[in-house]
Amino acid sequence: MDDWKVVPIGDVAEIFDGPHATPKTIDSGPIFLGIGALENGRINLGETRHVTPADFATWTRRVKPRPRDVVFSYETRLGQVAMIPDNFECCLGRRMGLVRVNQNKLDPHFFLYSYLSPQFQEFLRSRTIPGATVDRLPLKDFPSFPISLPPMDIQRSIASLLSSIDDKIELNRRMNETLEAMAQAIFRDWFVDFGPVRRKLEGTTDPVAIMGGLTPDPARAAELAGLFPDGFGTDDAPEGWRLMSLSDVADQYKGTVNPQTLPGELFEHYSLPAHDTGQAPARDLGIDIKSNKVPVPSGAILVSKLNPETLRVWAPTEYAGLPQVASTEFLVFTPKKSAGRGLLYFLFRDPIVRQIMEGMVTGTSKSHQRISPPALLQTKLVVGEGLAFAAFEALAEPMLRRSLALRAENRTLAETRDYLLPRLMSGEVRVGELGAQTRSEIAA
Repeated sequence: MDDWKVVPIGDVAEIFDGPHATPKTIDSGPIFLGIGALENGRINLGETRHVTPADFATWTRRVKPRPRDVVFSYETRLGQVAMIPDNFECCLGRRMGLVRVNQNKLDPHFFLYSYLSPQFQEFLRSRTIPGATVDRLPLKDFPSFPISLPPMDIQRSIASLLSSIDDKIELNRRMNETLEAMAQAIFRDWFVDFGPVRRKLEGTTDPVAIMGGLTPDPARAAELAGLFPDGFGTDDAPEGWRLMSLSDVADQYKGTVNPQTLPGELFEHYSLPAHDTGQAPARDLGIDIKSNKVPVPSGAILVSKLNPETLRVWAPTEYAGLPQVASTEFLVFTPKKSAGRGLLYFLFRDPIVRQIMEGMVTGTSKSHQRISPPALLQTKLVVGEGLAFAAFEALAEPMLRRSLALRAENRTLAETRDYLLPRLMSGEVRVGELGAQTRSEIAA
């Protein structure tokens, strides 16, 4: 590390303060970037809002964010940071600072990862000022905060490696969203809106069109179209189809296990509240799991009794092949032969089913609200019949397997990034020491 030096951030970057007020936000228009949109180095567009063009002009007088500017929260959500991407026009919200680096001295991506590093996060905690309502960082002192800088070529190589990991994670996440959205749309078209039946009634005769363009192969489209009746019965269901309860397509798995009887065994452990935020299961030794759990058999899905939402579909190849257990706050379902895990997964993700489940929650306080498993099993949730279920499973299962594989790959990539980040930022590990094969595997 002889070629690394420690300098104040203000020597290599300008620091700007965002506006000290919040404009009225609207549903469309220029983007208003609040601190809620900062998420582990990236901007979560789902958390952005919009302002009028007039307010946008007002809120960018002090500073207008540019691509590769780094924005961070200095009150609440301390430690959160993100980089402004290309072709992204926005104004800053309250409690948000902006760093514009001198790119001849500091690579912006290197600064982003320096900010995210455990070393800098710990420094931020040491400079945090506790408050009666919110904790804050003294923004006036931020230019004096130290940053450890290697030569530019090393900065760029570190930034390139870590960026390639995060870019791959983001690409996988988007692919995963697309796969699940496609399968969810097919489920809704077939078993909620009965699209193929309605298109037949409207006079559509082309099989490809009947199936909504699902497959361009006329022969395969004709096979699928033949599974759907030409009209509806008196109960508003497709002729020959019936309204089924959950027990018609799924069994509840009720076994229990005490992981402490296997103290040295490593388990993947699904527990609340981690899964309410979409986090992956923990990996815990049996000795550290304090109560009885429900084993998660191959092909099962988990549904929270507390917050009725499909949280994870389990497959043997999803992660490391470890035994999996779930908190007793989860219901564990396995598909019957007439269905399949793809059908169950996308059934529980459908908004109408979610609404039905939310209406079944009982209890006087939030901490004691539950869904009754027997009542859920007897609830009518899906209209269909066996051949249509099998056809859906043939489409959905490969999408689900790919989705699970992408999740598993992202977990491995995130673990790799989190392992490398502090070591690269401290100079303990150099990019060149990783080897060409390792670097190419990360970038692949």
